[in-house]
Amino acid sequence: MGSAALLLVVAAIYYLDTTPPPPPRRVGLPTAPTPQAPAPSGTPLVAHKAEEVRRLALALDGVEKVTERVDGGWSGTDRGELIEEFVRDLTRLGPLETIEVTPDRLAEFGLSPPRGRIELHVQGETSPVVFEVGRLNPPGTALYLRVPSSGQVLLVGSLIHWELQRSLRVLSPTPPTTPKAGAAREGD
Repeated sequence: MGSAALLLVVAAIYYLDTTPPPPPRRVGLPTAPTPQAPAPSGTPLVAHKAEEVRRLALALDGVEKVTERVDGGWSGTDRGELIEEFVRDLTRLGPLETIEVTPDRLAEFGLSPPRGRIELHVQGETSPVVFEVGRLNPPGTALYLRVPSSGQVLLVGSLIHWELQRSLRVLSPTPPTTPKAGAAREGD
């Protein structure tokens, strides 16, 4: 038994002698951040080039605005670069997550009824690309969008929400639609 104890003491001394000491702890200084996996990129929200988007119809919380691409910018604003940035991000950024949601749960995501709508009319396409806008997720870091054509609910970064709000602020009010010449008026 004495030999076993002696062997155990020798092994412990050898282990402690060859194990490097931990690095000194720096009090008051931030530690190095843990490397994070890159955010999922996946397919962009809009699978077209930004330059191909000809018209943009936006709605959020009862505010509706429409703009069209014109020479050198967008109609209805003197801040066309902000609209272009929004369109570029829609064609560049992908969803963070796709969520399976049954129709009876859409209200939980602010999608029944939706808070708003993003509609992009793309050159050469007959149907617009449409997203219904829901609410922000509980921490406020992402926005729920629904693709009506597929029923998919997407979680996208809150940058899209911020750019939607900013675009609505910089666009002029959408003029009311006027009847076309020769159209019958009520009471005629």
